[in-house]
Amino acid sequence: MAGGAGGGPILHKGKTEIAPALFRVLAEGTLYRTAFNLADVPLALLDAASESRPIVQINRAFLDYFGVNEADALGSPLLQLVLHGDKDAERSLFAASGATRVRLRTTRRDGASLYLEVRVNPLRDAAGKRTHWLLTFIDRGEAEQLRAELAQLKRPAAD
Repeated sequence: MAGGAGGGPILHKGKTEIAPALFRVLAEGTLYRTAFNLADVPLALLDAASESRPIVQINRAFLDYFGVNEADALGSPLLQLVLHGDKDAERSLFAASGATRVRLRTTRRDGASLYLEVRVNPLRDAAGKRTHWLLTFIDRGEAEQLRAELAQLKRPAAD
C-alpha cells in the first residue's frame, strides 16, 4: 500500500489532479511573491496588527531606493526607517481606513532629499480584518524639480 508518513496518498506527478485547489493557491502565492520581489518600484509590506507597523517584506527596489540593507529594514518600523521619526507624516499615511495617497518629503540614509508619493493600501483577511499595509513609493523628485524650474521661468525678469 503506497502512502505518506500518515498513511495518506503521496503527491507526485498527478498532484494537480489530487489537490487542484491547494496547487492553485500555492502557485498563485509563488506568482505574487515573484511579482512583488521583481517590481521596479519600491514596495513594503507592514504588519497592521502591531502598533509600530514593522516592515515584514520589502523588495530590491526598496533597498536600492532608500539605501538600506535588508537586515536593517525587516522588523523596523516605517516611522524609524523611512520617516525618521516624523509622526505627522506617519499619521497622514495611516489616517484613512482605506486606500490613500500621500505626498511627503524625507531623506535617504545618505542624506539625499526624496520627494515621494506613497500609496497606502490595507490588506484584509477573509473576515475583513486588516492584517497588513501595502505601501508603494513613487519618486516625485523630477516632478518637483520641474515644478520649481517652471515657477522660476514664470517670474518676471528683473531689469
